[in-house]
Amino acid sequence: MTTEAADLQSATTDYEAAKAAYDESTAPASASELQSALSSIQNAQVSLNTLLASPQLLRRRPRLLRPKPT
Repeated sequence: MTTEAADLQSATTDYEAAKAAYDESTAPASASELQSALSSIQNAQVSLNTLLASPQLLRRRPRLLRPKPT
């Protein structure tokens, strides 16, 4: 095999690997990935709602919402 042929083969292999990685990273999310993301969002919302409803935060909320002095 000539040097040029070896270089071409190496470049082709590198291109195919890069294209496969690109195709995988830009593919649409699967149904299970979307469901997992939705579940994470719902869990985060429940945690936030619980925190916002906590008595300690309710007492501190007016102070937290006041602008900080500059």
